[in-house]
Amino acid sequence: MSITGMLLRRTSAIVVWCALLLLVLPGGPVSGEGVDLDDGYVGPDHPEVGYLGVEFRQQDNDEQTYSWLGSADNPILACTEVDGNCSAIPKSELRYVAILPPCASTTQNNCIVQVVSVNDDGSEVAGVFNSFFPDRGWNDFPANEARGLPAGGPASLWTFPGVSHVGGDQFFVRVGVSGKWDQNSFRLMTFQASISGVSPIGQAYCEEDETGLAIKPRGDGETDEEYDARMERLEEEAQARGQSSKTTCSPRRTYVWEPKDGRQRGQFGLGGGSGTDSESGSDCRMRGNYQGKGICMNRRAFARDMKFRLVVRLAQTPKGWLHGRMAQPDVVFAPLAKPLSGVQISVTGTSISVPVVQAGMQYNDLPEPLKRDYAKAIYQDENGKERWTGFRGRGGCCAGGRSRLPGWENSMAFNNYHSYPAAWSDHGIDELSAWLPHIGDKATANLSTWSVRTLSAEEMQGTDECLTDDKRIVGLVTTNATQYSGGPPKYNRKTATLDYQVAAPHYRSGGGKFFGIYDLVMRSDVARCLYGFSNAPLTASVSVVDDEGVTTVGTRNISEKDGWIKIAAYGFGFSAPTVKVKFSQGKTSSAAKKPSAVVKSKSIVCTKGKQQRTVTGAKPTCPKGWKPKP
Repeated sequence: MSITGMLLRRTSAIVVWCALLLLVLPGGPVSGEGVDLDDGYVGPDHPEVGYLGVEFRQQDNDEQTYSWLGSADNPILACTEVDGNCSAIPKSELRYVAILPPCASTTQNNCIVQVVSVNDDGSEVAGVFNSFFPDRGWNDFPANEARGLPAGGPASLWTFPGVSHVGGDQFFVRVGVSGKWDQNSFRLMTFQASISGVSPIGQAYCEEDETGLAIKPRGDGETDEEYDARMERLEEEAQARGQSSKTTCSPRRTYVWEPKDGRQRGQFGLGGGSGTDSESGSDCRMRGNYQGKGICMNRRAFARDMKFRLVVRLAQTPKGWLHGRMAQPDVVFAPLAKPLSGVQISVTGTSISVPVVQAGMQYNDLPEPLKRDYAKAIYQDENGKERWTGFRGRGGCCAGGRSRLPGWENSMAFNNYHSYPAAWSDHGIDELSAWLPHIGDKATANLSTWSVRTLSAEEMQGTDECLTDDKRIVGLVTTNATQYSGGPPKYNRKTATLDYQVAAPHYRSGGGKFFGIYDLVMRSDVARCLYGFSNAPLTASVSVVDDEGVTTVGTRNISEKDGWIKIAAYGFGFSAPTVKVKFSQGKTSSAAKKPSAVVKSKSIVCTKGKQQRTVTGAKPTCPKGWKPKP
């Protein structure tokens, strides 16, 4: 590996670091007192040697953001025709990601039927398709229905007459599916969809020298001698700090040209890539050529909680579980009428605010507990092999390095390291919990979000058999937590509960308390399978238990209808509580047939010395060692 380091994952880039919080580690951009940061948030981009940073944020999987057809084992081998130029790739390696277009007719399949904005009064505004973005992708490919392959193209821009976000009226809609070769055709693997407010901004190009380092721009009127002298001075100043002024380009640099062969996957620009451009301080949902220019579709905040309904037609039915970033979700599946085959999916939900946590500083300046946690994040073993073991040696996805100096083999002080843990992981929950005490237990930003996706095969590993299905969607879980358990809720046989752990800061970026949202929608027969119940009506209880065993649910809502049971827990506190759902067999009665039951809560203040905390629930009690405040 070169001295400039390596990039293990493309990540969001630059942030202008603001004032340091007193007595805590530096965080990301700071919002005004009482005002949450949403619009204008950008990810970290610190290439300095010795810097160690983290960002806890649900990121798009880069390879799911643009269309491609090609090899699963060779990341730059792409093709367009399954029975043509794809023949050079072993069929067992073939994979695809297809970003779906709006439906052009009632007989078109694998397309977006409708996008609707639902107003507070229930009135609806139908979305209007404006254009594709980018104009086209590097790796777009035509459909092959006989082989189960949908057409893959660019994402799309929509408007809703009379509806806007804080930066304009364009909304970026990305709906995609992926699949792999299975015997004689492709089998659908995943489904994902998101809606974001965006506005276009130009993108700057970062140029590299022959060694792969970024070429710093010249000042206005600066001569060669003046430029060289300034570079030498910057390097001398950095070396005096034990660092280097030499950096690589942002991992989200912009590409504005067509590759010579036109079929490379892994190059981001015309074809895809969400992320940040370091010079413009953006948070791109997508970048690429648009109307002859290199453009970033910059993420903009929703002006309010926005309710959307997205309707798509798919030739194959998604399987397993869905995960959403929305509140009050409703998903409807309907078989397609002939001559089409497949399913129409309607997803309705309200956008939510998801806290993002960003922090970091020079490794040598970290608090001792964090220094120990990352002491062996990167090192060289006794055989001279480079190891990336991450937080507490647990590995996990994902991390990136940008630069390093001699001595990196045995000390993180000579490495540049950024951790981007997957939002869906126990590892990420523990890593976030380790940082929160050092950053004031506060979010850096609260991002307005609307998205849904199928859980990956990796997330589904170890799931109880009753919770899996290879023919249909069996459930949906949504949360506004920063980090959450991988997979669907886990069945705890000891307590006979479905458990789901979540984690987030106690406080919003503006300083107010952050309260949790959890929705679980699952087929009733799944619960009957877990508990061995008959077909008699089901009842359920839901509780949220924090790390001290205190229940803090604010509002609970439980209902069963048309073979689905819906459970919601709203208004609970953080930092890493577990949501517990327990089913029981009810008797057929008028009480059991009521569509829903809402349980209101009350709050008490508990004290322990000079500390105090609020406990909320139907019957709140103080934890052990705490006393109710008079």
